[in-house]
Amino acid sequence: HWAIINGEKETGVTTFFINEEIDMGNIIDQECFPIGPNASLGEIHDEMRAIGASTLCHTILKIQNNEAQAHPQENWIVKGVIPTPAPKLSKEVAQINWNQSGQKVHDFIRGLSPFPCAWTLLDGKQLKIYSGQFKIDAQTTEKEWISDGKTFLKFKTKDGWYEVTSIQMEGKKKMEVTEFLRGWRPLE
Repeated sequence: HWAIINGEKETGVTTFFINEEIDMGNIIDQECFPIGPNASLGEIHDEMRAIGASTLCHTILKIQNNEAQAHPQENWIVKGVIPTPAPKLSKEVAQINWNQSGQKVHDFIRGLSPFPCAWTLLDGKQLKIYSGQFKIDAQTTEKEWISDGKTFLKFKTKDGWYEVTSIQMEGKKKMEVTEFLRGWRPLE
């Protein structure tokens, strides 16, 4: 979640020996891979699952053959880079802050898609947003969102508009925005 939300360009899997502290044992192996600019958590999860399985098998063979050379985690941290925290996700944390840059909003949404899913309020109801596109746009309006009622629904960000493509209104199923708009009439 957090690697995508923080806009990082790569993530990976790590195998390590367990010690008395949580996630602080000596590292046996690591495998990194890139995070695409539009990759969602679901896509990264699937890729990580395959890479993780391969890395785990490789680690088990190293241990079985007495070839595992574990090193303290601080040896793997790049000098000058401070590891970022990954706080527990909750419904409150998943609420979208539209006062950020469009890129931050985009990273936030894809980092929470498909679970727990970023959300906002629309007509007083929770609207989960699974995907969309950010576009820099100097168009000014006081409105927080705009729609033509048929093909698009956009939310205002600090530096443009975020056009949603896949959503789920409270009490409804997940759908593409065009399908949603066919049956939705905004409260005005």
